[in-house]
Amino acid sequence: MADSKRVEFVDIAKGIGIMIVCLGHSGAEDVFMPWIGGFIVPLFFVLSGYMYKDKCLPIGKDLYNKGRKLLKPYLFFSVVLLILYKRFAWYDIVGVFYSRYCLYTYYTPDNIFFMKATNSPMWFLTAMVVAYPLFYLIIKNEKYTHWIVLLYLAITIGCNYLPILLPWSIDIAFLMAVYMYIGTQFRKKDDFLQQPSYVYWLVFLLFVVLCYINGKPNPSIREYGLSPFIYMATGVLGTVSMMWFCKHLEGKFLSGLLSDIGRHTLVIFCLQIFVFHLINRVLYSAMHLPATGPLLYAASFFKVIAASIICMYISKVMMKYMPWLFK
Repeated sequence: MADSKRVEFVDIAKGIGIMIVCLGHSGAEDVFMPWIGGFIVPLFFVLSGYMYKDKCLPIGKDLYNKGRKLLKPYLFFSVVLLILYKRFAWYDIVGVFYSRYCLYTYYTPDNIFFMKATNSPMWFLTAMVVAYPLFYLIIKNEKYTHWIVLLYLAITIGCNYLPILLPWSIDIAFLMAVYMYIGTQFRKKDDFLQQPSYVYWLVFLLFVVLCYINGKPNPSIREYGLSPFIYMATGVLGTVSMMWFCKHLEGKFLSGLLSDIGRHTLVIFCLQIFVFHLINRVLYSAMHLPATGPLLYAASFFKVIAASIICMYISKVMMKYMPWLFK
């Protein structure tokens, strides 16, 4: 999906980002959702655009390669999780192909819920598959770039009024393609991360204020909070803050571990909730930890760190013995 040359602060940002994603599924997410939901999905799309490199392949071939790298793990882990949880109802099977958590907007009465075999975070992979050709349409038509971006934003606003969530996140993929394009523009600006520190602190402060105003967005179910426009702003502001922070972490304490985790985000996306379930059995069944209060938050942070590291090593083993899955 990106330039083969590693950029340390990007890997660090992915590592911290995937741990924040895990925090959003840890059981204590209600406290953190305004800030997690405000930028975490845009972060990964902006970083993908930031690392984009034109390999001078035919567009069809390039899209095929990118789609294959995402869909093979998606299908593999979906099947494995369905088997492990013995979930073979029609909505479980349909959910793999529809790739959304539910059919209608989240609070619709008698909603139909899919992806209950701990595979719900994998919606992100199919969303990226859809976003890539939309992103290509932007970058391959420089003369009309701004018009295409405006069209995508208009489509995003229009899709927000649909009663159902579209398969493969088609309804949010237009906005995600815009974030990818923003990433390419960040890469072109040599001084992007070299402004005075107070600039980035102001950006972060504005991000916090807008997140507080906007509420609890969750793009996986097409919830943008109070306003899609505020969500667009928090996505950019939060991503800029994270990139600047991670740039300053390069070569510092734990940067090696964080960048290592960042190189294995795909498997962590797929297995995080499954590993959480295993950890929960120890924390709440064997150790009898309370499920509320300060210990809940302490346990959530522990689960995030443990699940990220466990999934990272699972990914390393799979890449060594199952390299075909990631090619």
